[in-house]
Amino acid sequence: MAIKPRNTVAAEETTAEAVEAVEVETTQEAPAEVVDTREDAAVEGEIVDTKEDDSVLEDEPVPTETVQAPEPKTTVIAPATETGTVAHRQNNAIAQAKEGLAADGFEGVDVDYSSFLGITLNKQFESSEGHELPNSGFLVRLAQSRKKYCFRNNNPVEDEVEVAYSYNRNDDQDPESAVGQAIAKWKEEGLAVDSVKEYLEVWAEMLEDNLEGEQNGELVGRLVSMQISPTSKGRFGGYTVQLGLRNLKPGDVKTLVRRGKKIESGKFPFYPWEFVNKGMLDE
Repeated sequence: MAIKPRNTVAAEETTAEAVEAVEVETTQEAPAEVVDTREDAAVEGEIVDTKEDDSVLEDEPVPTETVQAPEPKTTVIAPATETGTVAHRQNNAIAQAKEGLAADGFEGVDVDYSSFLGITLNKQFESSEGHELPNSGFLVRLAQSRKKYCFRNNNPVEDEVEVAYSYNRNDDQDPESAVGQAIAKWKEEGLAVDSVKEYLEVWAEMLEDNLEGEQNGELVGRLVSMQISPTSKGRFGGYTVQLGLRNLKPGDVKTLVRRGKKIESGKFPFYPWEFVNKGMLDE
């Protein structure tokens, strides 16, 4: 399996290998990293400054111009701990890709938060490298998905709210985990966990980025991580189930990812993610 965890590694030649290796089962775990970052393509074990990452509050529907939801201050991604999980298959695939590069003479290649491209949606699709992808959509080949949990503290000062992310829902019970340590820090500050929400992290190979001007095509072949908010998880689930009813796997087809019609109901109007089948990959 070869890939991923709101680019210094693979050249475009290795991206396809990373995507194909997603299907390989393994129980080998790569060590988690703790890194300081200002980009939102989060990987396991990293600490992210979310001031530049709008995906952190995707579970809070995107506010209108007159209603601004608070942006949390810090995000912690804790490492997954169970062997045989998708996260471990991802890490093993990355390790295999690095070994292959080393065999070809490219030693010392490291993988960190900046290695893969993150994509989020608020009012506009944005990448962790600053691209504004068209809301009318971009074309991908879906590779895999996994749950990611957001632990949010109850700081009464909105711009000082902190959140912690983990792939393990029970990491708040483990004082040795990154999330457990974040929660311990909050308690020392007189704070507590206010809410826990479930996101979906979807990995895919970019087929057509539909960027404007000279940028068009520069993301093609890249491995991307789409951070799907709780309000859009059901849409992704419905899309993949419909494919299954036709005996199709998500990776068998070209998927158009686009911004849906604005949802006006509720306290915070927001734009959902939409997924459209655009035909078989070989068509």
